[in-house]
Amino acid sequence: MDDDRQSRPAPKRYRLLVRGRVQGVGFRPTFYRELTRRGCGGGIRNTPEGVVLEVEGPRETLDAFVHNFRALAPARARIDELDVREIEPLGETEFRIAPSRADGPSLLPIPPDLATCSECLRELHDAGDRRHGYAFITCAACGPRFTIARQVPFDRERSTMDAFAPCPDCAREYADPADRRLHAQTVSCPACGPRLSFLEPDGRPRDGDPLEVARRLLAGGAILAVKGLGGFHLACDATRQDVVGRLRARKRRPAKPLAVMVPDMDACRRICVVSADEEALLRSAAAPIVLLRRQPAGAVAGALAPGLPDLGVMLPHAPLHALLFDDPRVPRALVMTSCNRSEEPIAVAHEHIVGELQDLVDGILTNDRPIANRCDDSVVATFAGRPLPIRRSRGYVPDPVELTAGGPSVLATGGMLKNAFALTSGRRAFLSQHIGDVSDADNALYFARSVERFCALLRLEPEVVACDLHPDYPTTAYARRLADSRGLPLVAVQQHHAHVVSCLAEHGLDGPVIGVSWDGSGYGPDGAVWGGEFLVCDRRSYERHYHLDYVPMPGGEQAVHQPWRMALAHLSHALGPDAAMARMARHVGERELGQAQRAMAIREFSPFTSSAGRLFDAVAALLGVRLRTTYEGQAACELEARAAADSTDPYGFGYDGRRITLAATFDGICRDLDRGEGVADVAGRFHGTMARLIAETCRRLRAETGLGIVALSGGVMQNRTLLAAAVPALRADGFEVLLQTRVPPNDGGLCLGQAACALARVNEEGDG
Repeated sequence: MDDDRQSRPAPKRYRLLVRGRVQGVGFRPTFYRELTRRGCGGGIRNTPEGVVLEVEGPRETLDAFVHNFRALAPARARIDELDVREIEPLGETEFRIAPSRADGPSLLPIPPDLATCSECLRELHDAGDRRHGYAFITCAACGPRFTIARQVPFDRERSTMDAFAPCPDCAREYADPADRRLHAQTVSCPACGPRLSFLEPDGRPRDGDPLEVARRLLAGGAILAVKGLGGFHLACDATRQDVVGRLRARKRRPAKPLAVMVPDMDACRRICVVSADEEALLRSAAAPIVLLRRQPAGAVAGALAPGLPDLGVMLPHAPLHALLFDDPRVPRALVMTSCNRSEEPIAVAHEHIVGELQDLVDGILTNDRPIANRCDDSVVATFAGRPLPIRRSRGYVPDPVELTAGGPSVLATGGMLKNAFALTSGRRAFLSQHIGDVSDADNALYFARSVERFCALLRLEPEVVACDLHPDYPTTAYARRLADSRGLPLVAVQQHHAHVVSCLAEHGLDGPVIGVSWDGSGYGPDGAVWGGEFLVCDRRSYERHYHLDYVPMPGGEQAVHQPWRMALAHLSHALGPDAAMARMARHVGERELGQAQRAMAIREFSPFTSSAGRLFDAVAALLGVRLRTTYEGQAACELEARAAADSTDPYGFGYDGRRITLAATFDGICRDLDRGEGVADVAGRFHGTMARLIAETCRRLRAETGLGIVALSGGVMQNRTLLAAAVPALRADGFEVLLQTRVPPNDGGLCLGQAACALARVNEEGDG
């Protein structure tokens, strides 16, 4: 016996620290089963630093396990860091799941909400399963996470599921190593809840099965508030023009596109053209709204996205959605848009709907599980087979973005439109959910409360505050108050620099690069409204090398909502005021034109701008595509929609020092219009001109600086027609082109750039 003991190899013990998306995805149960099968001892637990796994057994067994570790992880997990160390053996022969440790700052993010998995969907529709038809079916690999989390680590008692004690059957599954709900924090069933209910608009309960009532009303053309994971949707029949029109009237949203939910890919293909890349996004655990090209004969209402060829479509991401479509009476396409008045935060409690929004709805399908963190749907397009994020929210938040360097914790407050903020911890930047336009008082309050929630969830207190350079943004005022009250450093970052640094941070680069930062507006240090910028920059600083020529914005903010004003300004600058007035008199009354022309002479009423976004607006108005807008980006989106994709004959442009002049562009457009050229051809030539302008200016910058990497960012870089012309041209010239695939190039990504820039500046000062 002694000889056998001496010949048996001594056990080894390894300690693994795993960081990434490793909570709420079945991570601990998966490795519990795997290491139990291998006969190893030790344990696994959640901690604020990450998942800690200690495993004991023969060295060969442990080495093989570590070698295959990433391949063994659950499909919905993501491993960012794996640290393996050998430690002293303890003689353990059994493996266990240890209680979570919840002290200290959190480096282990709460996972995003995960769309219902195929196994849960199968059980949902299995008449013999005890969760058949249960609207809250989940498992260790799917279901709500961020939207129900109150604290970290993510456990039931730290979420809004703490109100629902597991029944004996659910408790047994939770503890059964052979069950796929082992340690599933959201495990529940009809016996333990949550539960559905249906309310009248005034809050009175309605008799009958809530799901059946909702199906019947939707089939009849009603508009319902339906509680989702991150808030309530307004749901109605997307195939009926009259119903969609009624929704628009109630919501006061005359033209902004409405998203649609379909039950499956077959229904999706009946209304849209879908590529393999787009289908992968639709089916992903994030389940975002994906922008798809509409089928010409697709059986949905034209009022869903007037003037646009694309439709925002998503698949069911919660069991309730799948159950709604189980009734054949329910239309195969439902509008699913946020339950709010335009630009206000999405409703998260039925009491708010009853008190403030009951005129929007014919009924409320709700439940008794509170939403801890409001979270709008994410929106994603694709370009060249890669994601192009438009709005990063449900399904992606709070997954972090890895930075090239760590430092003190930074709170970056973002911009004003499409706001999101960021909080850094070490080398990770945690971006918030979509907040929206913080010039709205309710959204400003939502912003402030969300900052507090994020700090509490991550157990972090900011040590540095970063904000936009604009002195009048609500987010800048918030940052200044916070920094002053706590004695913290305040770092102001110019918007277009932040756009480029956001792109750099996503790609793990420090720079320097050529940054093409095109958007609607951003505060310039010279007091002008920037937006058509060619920068040379790294994470810390920038130099402005070229920009679109300045023109006035007649009436200031009025010019944003009335693109004809920008057309008048550009034409006046290019061709003279008389020619501009004569040209625009075809579209606008003489009185309005005269007022705008006079306003251009007064700097106080007409700030100068280099904005590319306003340039696209101007061309849209000049072509008669859109003279007045009801939502941000409408004119530019409709111009892109009308543009012929095969235009290869660009207009001219020029350089006056560092200013890029567009007189030849507007002269060419006017000549084409006078010759009777169609809007599609002129719009296509204009897009081609802008692509050529980008490529030519980058060539000049390479000759001046030797730089060969171009980062494209800013809201205009969501224009896929522009990208389709500019990116190949740049690559053909030998440039490496950086596009954003994880964080929006629009203002929703500004906070990442602000955070990375602030860290670079603070770290440099510390080194100095």
